[in-house]
Amino acid sequence: MSDKHSDKQGGLTPTAQRQVLNFIHANLDTPITISELSAIAGLSRFHFARMFKQSMGQTTHQFVTKRRIERCKQLIAEGQALAQVALACGYSSQSHFSAQFRRFTGLTPSVFREACCARCDGSCACQSRGIGKVVGHLRNHLGTEQMAKPYICGRSTRTGVEADEANLQ
Repeated sequence: MSDKHSDKQGGLTPTAQRQVLNFIHANLDTPITISELSAIAGLSRFHFARMFKQSMGQTTHQFVTKRRIERCKQLIAEGQALAQVALACGYSSQSHFSAQFRRFTGLTPSVFREACCARCDGSCACQSRGIGKVVGHLRNHLGTEQMAKPYICGRSTRTGVEADEANLQ
């Protein structure tokens, strides 16, 4: 096996993992239950939860929440209204969305949007750069000491499906 988790025993099969990840990414705007995911993988809920954590290094809830936050960052950087972003990413209210966003990024959604767009002098085309490059853009405009966290975009400059597909290789 060429997958990075091949040294571990157990975990989801590459096919089941790919199907589950595709389902998660396609349904970020709706509630995702462990029952749905376990049915896709063909495992019991308990066994699926253990195998998912072994394969991905985090629980399904942590994984889905992080993917939702990444999607929120993309939509905010594209200039969508925060209420629309909350609904598009599966949050039932804007306040719940704001609390989760701040917990994971260290910034409120409105501060993140301001940092992405309002402080730009227009010469850098920040709207077309992609979320991975927003970090450098924020550092250029705000300086690292003004940022709540030095690296707000997570573990990689890749987001969503790209990052998960890279993990499978």
